[in-house]
Amino acid sequence: MKRKVKAVVISVSFLLVFCLMVAMVYANSEDNQPKAVKSGLSFDYFDNQPVLGKKDAPATIIEFGDFKCPGCKHFASDIYPRLIKEYINTGKANFKFVNFPFIGPDSLTAAEAGEYVAKNSPEDFWAYYEQIYNLQKDESENWATIAYLVEIAKIAKVKVDYNEMERSLKAGEFDETVNKDLNFSRGLGIRQTPTLVVNGMAIETGGLDYEQIRIAINDVINKKEEKK
Repeated sequence: MKRKVKAVVISVSFLLVFCLMVAMVYANSEDNQPKAVKSGLSFDYFDNQPVLGKKDAPATIIEFGDFKCPGCKHFASDIYPRLIKEYINTGKANFKFVNFPFIGPDSLTAAEAGEYVAKNSPEDFWAYYEQIYNLQKDESENWATIAYLVEIAKIAKVKVDYNEMERSLKAGEFDETVNKDLNFSRGLGIRQTPTLVVNGMAIETGGLDYEQIRIAINDVINKKEEKK
C-alpha cells in the first residue's frame, strides 16, 4: 500500500513539474509576442534618428539599444546582418536606432558618442554602430570612456575631427539628446534591450533566435497589409 501511495505521489509531482514547465514556456512565448507600444506619443520623433535603407520603405524597424548591452552585441553581430539582407537591401523595410542606455553611466557616454557621429558624419553612423559592438567589453566594466569611444571612431574610419569629438563628449553636448531618447523610450513602454518596434508593435528580442524574430516581424508587416 505504501509503495502505491509513493508511486502516486511521484507521478503527481512529475505531472505538476511538467505542467509548470509548459506554463513557463507558454508565458515566455506570450511575453515575446508583438505588442502595441503605448499611444499618445508622436512617432515623428523617429524622423531624425539614424536610418538605414529607403526612407519610404513600407515598414520601419526600430532598435532600442544600449551599446554596453551583451544582448545588443549578439543582436548586432547575428541578427542585424540578416535583417539587412532580408528586409533592408530588398526595400521591404528601413532600420533605425534609438538609445536606451540603462546599464551604467558610461552607457550614456557611449550613446552620446553615437549621437555625435550621427550628427557630424551620418553616413558613418552604422559603421560606428557595428564597430562599437564589435569592440564591446564586459558590461560590469566602465569601459566606454571618452578616449576609448574616440579610438573606436578612428578604427571605424569615421570622418570627423577626433579632437573635436573628444571635446564635445567632455562638454556633454549630447546629454540632452540622449536623455530625450531615454525618456521617449520609457514613454513608449520599452522595458529592455534590445527591443524592436516594427510599425508601432514592440518585439522584445531577448532569448529569440532569428527565425522567431523574423516570424514576429512578418506577422506585424502582414497585418498592416491586411488593413489596406
